[in-house]
Parts: sequence; structure tokens; C-alpha cells
Amino acid sequence: MKHRLSRVALAVLPLAALTAPLATTHVALAAATIVVDNTGDPVSAGDCGNSHLAGSCTLRAAVLRANSETGDTIQLAAATYTLAQPDPNNVDNGTGGDLEVLSSMTIKGAGAGQTIVTGNTGWAERIFEIETVTGAPTTATISDMTITHGSAENDNGDSNDGGGILNDASNLTVHNVVFDNNHAPFGSGGGLATNAGTTTVSNATFSTNTANTNGGGLFVGGDITTLQSYSSLYFHDNSAIAGSQADNGGGAIYNDATGSGNAATTFTDLTILSNHAPGMSGGGIYENSGLAAGKVTYTNLTIANNTALNSGGGVYVLNSRAIITNATITGNSVSNANVGIATVGHGGGIALGFSSSIVLNNNTINANTSPKSGAGLALLNSNENATLHNTIVHNNLGGGVDSNCFISGQSGAAITSTGYNLANDTTCGFTGTGDRQGSTFNPNLGPLQDNGGPAMGAPGFTSQVLTEALPKGSIAIDTADPTTANNPPTDERHVTRPQGPVSDVGAYEYIPPTPTLPQAGVGEAVGWRLEFTMLAILLATLVAVMLVTVGRLSRARVDNGEET
Repeated sequence: MKHRLSRVALAVLPLAALTAPLATTHVALAAATIVVDNTGDPVSAGDCGNSHLAGSCTLRAAVLRANSETGDTIQLAAATYTLAQPDPNNVDNGTGGDLEVLSSMTIKGAGAGQTIVTGNTGWAERIFEIETVTGAPTTATISDMTITHGSAENDNGDSNDGGGILNDASNLTVHNVVFDNNHAPFGSGGGLATNAGTTTVSNATFSTNTANTNGGGLFVGGDITTLQSYSSLYFHDNSAIAGSQADNGGGAIYNDATGSGNAATTFTDLTILSNHAPGMSGGGIYENSGLAAGKVTYTNLTIANNTALNSGGGVYVLNSRAIITNATITGNSVSNANVGIATVGHGGGIALGFSSSIVLNNNTINANTSPKSGAGLALLNSNENATLHNTIVHNNLGGGVDSNCFISGQSGAAITSTGYNLANDTTCGFTGTGDRQGSTFNPNLGPLQDNGGPAMGAPGFTSQVLTEALPKGSIAIDTADPTTANNPPTDERHVTRPQGPVSDVGAYEYIPPTPTLPQAGVGEAVGWRLEFTMLAILLATLVAVMLVTVGRLSRARVDNGEET
């Protein structure tokens, strides 16, 4: 199942319109606001000045002006803005090539799919780069637009990451943006790449982006010191292509950020569908941050129908510690069946490598596949630990048979249950309090579909939350940890837990139907009124007949000389 952008294609204006001015009259510029009125890419001195010639202010000229000031807002109308100025000498000053953001500014469009910033045919540069200048981080906000056809070049010793945007150790906020068809042909982060600094991304869609090494859609890297926040994101059909090294992959996301102190990364409300790591591991997510336990969290996410070559079709964790809560992980797969390599071919859903740990709370890991055992969850090396609580591990097929979990057998590799898990075989070793395992335990999960909840991604290019519902009577209902404080307060759809006396096992909380008294419709009400009227007429007729009959009897008795 592939989910593409909800619109058939991103509009591209005819070539004649690309350099046409957006207005024929003078544009009055408010203080600190630069209104772009030319969709092309020429630039010369004064093009965006306060009294500039109407129709001369391009996006590039606006960025150059904002770089000379601080705190400006660049306003883009609904149009396609095409970058075409080359940078043959690699001077990196913004007059050619990618748009270099060197001072704090806001760049705001009219909406994703309405404002489109794109490279022209054959463009071999990224679109935006947020740079740190003489050690001072830049603060930038980019919102309400589509960024497409960017391509991070490999020249002059510059970073080759970030086909759409590169945040180079600065402070970047991205909101309501579509990253579509961008590429990092020599590096990581086809759509967006970060290198340290602070990055906040919300309501963004990543579609059909590619990276040569890591993070087809998103690459998070560098030595961070603050919280990095990513929320309401929709990834589909992104790819991390190559696999020359064991730490390559992450079709949708590659998290490589390191740090200490307040360093942490949170991913909340994600839909990750049909992404690929054809050369290595982590078809959906590759977690390789190395951050301390509790510093990397994934909450409320669907990871479905992603593929990888070696391990972790849905999620691969390498030398890291991650917490995943309220996740539906389904339909993911790995394909490498090489029997000569012990660490490949396992973990269609989740795989752990090299001293990693993962905590899985209220997840549904269902119907993932791999050519070897442990299609749901696989521990591939030594000193790896997976801790599960309130989690369903069901119907994962390894080598064509039920094989939910795989443990390498090497020193320190273990699956730990903290109770109330559910599996339809015994490979996970669920023997804790409230655990149930074996072929007779089937939660009867529904198909992956919209069962309510918020939409993920940029407005107009979203995916609803996709979950596998528990039907009435499922053994997963009201059988989670009875201590409410031990459970997430909501499910993946943001439905409050518990809905019954006890929370449910897995990512989905069943809502019992509310008993209601039957209420008559309009037709029924009319019918009842007619029946009542007919009954009243019948009763009146009977009374009239009785009165007539009594009257006749009385007269007859009088005629016979009887007393009445």
C-alpha cells in the first residue's frame, strides 16, 4: 500500500511565467517585511530596497537584503519561484547556487502546494542553507511552502547533506512545509539535514526524496546540546540508496545526533509509509544517535510497508537507546536471506545491533516479514536488550512461519518483559505478570486504516493516523497493566486511556459503544400519530355505539312500562 501526496502533482508554472513580475505597480514595503514580486532568479543591487522598481524583487534578492539586516520577514505569494543562478566558483555568498541564510529571518509562503520553491532543470544545488557566521548561530523560520528539486552538491569541501534544506549548526524552525523530490546524491538527508544547532519541525511532509547514504527524507546529525523536536510528520516513498557501510540506511529518518546535558530528540505523531533502504538497514527509521537512555523518544507513530535489505524493515537501532510508545509497526520487511551472514535477514519490524536497547510501551507489532526468524523483533548481536510492556507481537512471519522474536544467543542479548504482553507464539519468552503467549492467543486485529485521530503532515498533503483496531471481544481489550499510572495516558490516536475498567494492550484503545434508547425517526413519528388517531376514532365509535345501544334499551323498557 503506497500513500502519495493527496494532490496529483505540484503545480509548475510555464517557463514564460517564471520570470514574470507578480505586480505592475510599486510594492510598498513595511518595516522589516520584504515582499517578493518576481518569480525568477535575477539579482542586482537594490532589487528589494524600500523604493525598488516594481517587479524586480526576487527571492534571492530578498534573502541577500535580509542577510544585511536582522529579523526581517520575506513574504512569498502563491506562485512557483525557480532558482537558476549558478555558482560556478563556489563562492557561497548567495548570489548564485543555493540560498544562503546568514542572518536571522523568516521566510513565509502562502501554503504548501501554493508557494513552490524549486530548482530549474539540471539544478545541482540544495535550496536553502542556514549557516553559522563567525561562530554565531543564525535563527531562521521557513514555513508554508513546498521545497522541491533541490540537490546537495559535492564540491569545495562543503557539506553534501540536505537536498532541500541544510541547517548547519544554527537554529531552524520549519512549519507547514512539503519536501518533495529533493536529493543528496553524495550524502545524507534528501529532504532536510541538520548538523548540530537546534531544529524544530512541525506539520511537514517528506515525499520521494533520496539520499545516497543516510536518511532519504530526514537526517538528524551533529553534536547537539538542546532538545530537537519533530512532530506531525508524514513520510512516504523516500529512499536511502547506498549500502557501502553497515551504518547506512534509514529510508525515511536517520537520527545520528550525539550530545550530552540537555541534548535530546523527540519524534511525535509520525506516519512513515513505504520508504526504503535497498542497500542496508532501517527501511523506515535508523536510530544511531548514541544518546543516553531516555533521550530519544518516538511517540504515536505508524511505521508500515517499509523495506530494507539486511535488518529492521521498519526500525533499526544501532549502538543506541530508544523508547517507542503507541506505535503500529506492520507490513514491513527485509529481504536478504544470505545464510552466511548471521546478522542479516532478521527483524522485518524491528532489529537491534551492537549494544543497543529499546523500550516498547503499548505497541502493536503485527504482520512483518523476514526470510529468517524473528520477523517482529530481532536482537542481532551481544549486549542488546529489548524491554516490552503492554505490547502485541503477533503474526510476524520469519521464513514463512510464525516467528515473532529472535535473540542471537550472544552474551547479554535478552528480551525483558515488564508484563501484560501478548504474542501468538513463544519466541519472545513472555512469562511476566499478565503475559500471554502461544498459538491460541489472537487479538483479531483489524486492517491498517483510518480509525480516527489527527492528520500528519503539511496541510493539503497529509495522512490520517492509521491503526489496526481491536474488535469487540478481542482478548487485548481491558487486559493491559491494571495500574493506570504505568500506562500512556492516551493511545496512538490521542484517545484517553482507559476507556473501560482497564487499558487495552497495544497501540489502539477500544471505545465501547454508548448504550442509547431507540428514538423514532420522522417516518416512525408520523406512523405513530396515524395509529393513535385511528385508535382514538375506534374508541370514539365504540363509545357512540354503546351510548346508542343503551338509549335504545332504555326506551324499550319505558315502552314496556318498566322503570328505568
